[in-house]
Amino acid sequence: MNHSCSKVREAVSSTIRLHIEGFSITRASIKDDDVAVCFRSRCHVDGHDWEIRFHPTLYVHDGQWYCPALDLVFLGESRTTVMATLSCKVIDRQVCYYGYEDYDFVPFEESKTVPSAFRRPMDQSLPLYIGVGKAEDKYDFHSSLTVDCGVREPAAAEGAIAVPSSGIAQHLGELLRGKGGSDVTLFVSGETFAAHKSVLAARCSVFMAKFFTGRGEDNSLQRVVEIQDMDAAVFKAMLRFIYTDEASELDVKLDAAAMTFAQHLLIAAGRYGLDRLKVMCERTIALGMDASTVASTLALAEQRNFPRLKAKCINFIAEGSPENLDAVLATEGDLKDIRVTASDLHQHLNGFLQSQAGADITFCMCGESFAAHKNILAARSPVFKAEFFGEMEEKTYQCVEIQDMDAQAVAGTVMAQHLLVAADRFGLDRLKVICEHRLSICISIDTVASTFALAELFNCSQLKTKCIEFINRGSPENLDAVTATEGYRHLEESNSFNELSSRFERWGEPVVMGDITIDP
Repeated sequence: MNHSCSKVREAVSSTIRLHIEGFSITRASIKDDDVAVCFRSRCHVDGHDWEIRFHPTLYVHDGQWYCPALDLVFLGESRTTVMATLSCKVIDRQVCYYGYEDYDFVPFEESKTVPSAFRRPMDQSLPLYIGVGKAEDKYDFHSSLTVDCGVREPAAAEGAIAVPSSGIAQHLGELLRGKGGSDVTLFVSGETFAAHKSVLAARCSVFMAKFFTGRGEDNSLQRVVEIQDMDAAVFKAMLRFIYTDEASELDVKLDAAAMTFAQHLLIAAGRYGLDRLKVMCERTIALGMDASTVASTLALAEQRNFPRLKAKCINFIAEGSPENLDAVLATEGDLKDIRVTASDLHQHLNGFLQSQAGADITFCMCGESFAAHKNILAARSPVFKAEFFGEMEEKTYQCVEIQDMDAQAVAGTVMAQHLLVAADRFGLDRLKVICEHRLSICISIDTVASTFALAELFNCSQLKTKCIEFINRGSPENLDAVTATEGYRHLEESNSFNELSSRFERWGEPVVMGDITIDP
């Protein structure tokens, strides 16, 4: 089976159109308690990343009746519980036997799960079954299935400002490709790779020990490092994973060359303590294993101490007879304990910041100091990139004073306002939207005027719209309360006053605002 997905719409809800080409279930390809390979499609809803998984035969009865199902997986992490609902509707099912149509699958009506609570990475909803089908004796027909899968976060149903997904992996990937600010050269099998010690150390304990916790020689000054006993292509894939937490080399057709590469990458991941990459490689190898590779894979798992992969090899040999080999290969039921966890890129960088290991820049503000790493700051902020690696004079400084910014602002709305100003100053677009989102859900009579002025000053169009919507929904009593706030008095002195005042309406009455009278 092949699948494709297209995004139908995205706001505080998202709909993915999943098209399965070759959706045909035969009796030979299923057996009781067997779970077929699942197809995955990702979406983004209001600042959260999700994965929708489609299981063609999640439930099987009597060796011939099957029920496809969907489930929803949370890919992020949240300090508060995120509520979400998964819905689905089969919109097209086509089966053609020798030129005429017939149907072996009956879809259910449009259905959805009850709202589920998500908080930790890989939290998963209950399965949502989409229909029931009868497996055929043989595969002599062309078929396809198209399903609309929807994800909705009920708490965000009133049009909160949508927060874009994290761009940290993209930013670090661009840092690697651009080579700006690189402070170490890695020499591997005749090829060289420019890299950044701070990123390597944050992600890999081996590099951390080499650059910042070594004894004797000051390895933090080492500019060239030779990597022995590793192919350059394998190291390149591992280096890209360190920066982006992705390994596209594993998302290819699993032929002999791809399997060999995955085995070499697995050895490299084990050598450098990259646990998530190691699991990704093990899973790829287990999925692509066949009679010609199982012996060498078992030898590798035994020699390098990969117990999960070893168990898969032994299970494959025990169950893989000529009659059921194809069915075993088509299933993923044995791989449930080789589970790739959510990206830990954020946690690694946060831990590295907290440790202050290898810090090469100190920020001073309001009598406090904060140690950081130039390369990571430059990857994330165009302002810091220009300061440290452009023509601005700060690039040679080891201490930078930040003026006109509070080191510790008070919590809540005021904190979000200060953080929005800082995000705008340093070109951190996603952080700016996060602050807009936070401020938009906290708009009240006391804050709407000052929030509107802030949105106008820093060109926050979505936040400005939320303020206007709040005012348009206001009652006469609430509008009087708004005009009595300190924020409104400050607003009267700004250029935004006329625009905001035009939004105040009372039903059938003129509105008096200072010296301005507005007739509805």
